[in-house]
Amino acid sequence: MKFKIWIIQTFFRIALFWWKYWSKIYRFLYQRRYSVYKLPNNISATRACKEMKKLTWTKDGTKELWDVCGSPNWVQYTINQIDAGKQQPKGSLDCDDFTSWAVSVLHEKYNPRIFTFMWVGKSFDTKESKYSNKLHGHAMCLCTDKNGKIFHIGNWGKSKQAENLKTLCNNILKKTNGTNPVVWSILDKKLNVLEYGAGLPNENIK
Repeated sequence: MKFKIWIIQTFFRIALFWWKYWSKIYRFLYQRRYSVYKLPNNISATRACKEMKKLTWTKDGTKELWDVCGSPNWVQYTINQIDAGKQQPKGSLDCDDFTSWAVSVLHEKYNPRIFTFMWVGKSFDTKESKYSNKLHGHAMCLCTDKNGKIFHIGNWGKSKQAENLKTLCNNILKKTNGTNPVVWSILDKKLNVLEYGAGLPNENIK
């Protein structure tokens, strides 16, 4: 596990570069037909959470190479189908996709950004019938409220407010029984990297 963490931390910036461009290629290859579905704009965090509650998380598969950030228009199409009384369309809809949609529709007053975090936590191994350390990761929409405090929204719902990103990360570790922070990043809605690092972020990062 230590070697795996070292690899991730050493090549994390390259991984973010790959994630951005693979996501853009994936959107062009598989999701460009959904661009006709108009996104709402300037909506509140409360409304965004309400809309996302309609969706069922669906993990990335082989077509997504197990990790891709899908088009927000694909997510909007899915919401439209559900609102029309239909079943959720088949397709990947994981935390990256929830986040992609949220950062694209929220009011700019929230300063919406993509926030990713990876950590080590104990998970139950059914084959071994015991708990073992495994890597976990999550993508969220990072928001700032009118008082300057931050929180995140996504398929986990809305988090508690915090003074800085370090506190948000520690809250995630507590929520998931995580034992070791690995890497974190903040990106804009176009998947451009704004900030990133290993371990926990500094207390001055919001």
